[in-house]
Amino acid sequence: MKTLFACILPFLLLFVFSCNRSDSKYEKLAAPYSDKDKSDISDSLRLVKTAKIEFRVKDVSQTAIEISTLAKQLNGMVFHLSETSAVSESNEFRISKDSFSIVQAYTAKADMTVRVPAEHLEQFVYRVAELGYHTDLLQLDIDDRSLGYLENSLKQQNRKALLTVPYTNSKKSFSDQSVLSVRDDITDRQISNKAIDTDVKYSLVGLHFIQHPVVRKETVADHHVSQYNLPFALQLKNALNQGWQIFTVFLIVIAHLWIFILTGIAGFFIYRFYKQKRKVAVSPVQQG
Repeated sequence: MKTLFACILPFLLLFVFSCNRSDSKYEKLAAPYSDKDKSDISDSLRLVKTAKIEFRVKDVSQTAIEISTLAKQLNGMVFHLSETSAVSESNEFRISKDSFSIVQAYTAKADMTVRVPAEHLEQFVYRVAELGYHTDLLQLDIDDRSLGYLENSLKQQNRKALLTVPYTNSKKSFSDQSVLSVRDDITDRQISNKAIDTDVKYSLVGLHFIQHPVVRKETVADHHVSQYNLPFALQLKNALNQGWQIFTVFLIVIAHLWIFILTGIAGFFIYRFYKQKRKVAVSPVQQG
C-alpha cells in the first residue's frame, strides 16, 4: 500500500502544479475584465444625434450661404453642397429672321450635409427651418451606440490579452498571420470606436431645399446657320462675278484644246469636199 501511494504521489503533485499554472494563466486573461475596467467603459453613454430637414426657400444660393455661415458660427462645417437647376418648361418665339425669344421656367434645388456639435443640434435645426417659408420635413433621431462601443472595447482587451500572455505549449502559439489578423482586428475596433466618438460629438444634418420655379426671358441668335444669307443685290453681284469666272475658265479650256478643234474643223471640210466631189462624178453617169 505504501509502495502504491509512493508511486501515485508524484503524479498528484504534477497535476496540482499544472492546475495552479493554468489558474494563474486564466487569471491573467481575465484581468482585463475586472469590475473596475468594466465600470470605466460603461460609465458614459454614446448617443448619436442626426437630423434631416426638407423645406422651401425663396433663393437657393442665398440660403446655402446663410446655412454655411450659421454652421461656422456654431463651430460646425459643411461637408457636402450640391446645387442644381433644371428647366421645367420652355417656349421659343421667332422675333426676326436670325433671332429667337426664349421663355424658360427653372426649378433650383440644393442638397447639403452639415456637421455641428451635438449640443448645438436643436439650435441649428430650428434656425435653418426659419430660413424657408415652408417646411416639408423636420426629423430628429437619436441612436444609442453604447453597447456597440462597449463590445468593441471589451473585444480589444480580449485580443490584447491573447497577444500579451505567453503560451508554453507550442501548439497554442500564434503564427505570424494569426498575430497580424488579431492586430488588424484590434485596429479596426479602435477606428470604429473613434468613429462613434466623432458621431457622438458632431451631429450629422442632411438638408434638402427647393426654390419656386423662376421664369426667365432672353433673346438668342438662331443657331441654324442655313438661315443666314446675303442681301439680294450682293447675291446677284456675286452670281455675275462667278459667271464671268466660269466663262473665262471655259475659254482657257478651249485654248488648251485648239489643236483638236482645228483638226476636227479640217476633217469636217475634207469630208464635205469628198462627198460633194462624189456627187458630181455620179451625176453624168446617171444622165447617160
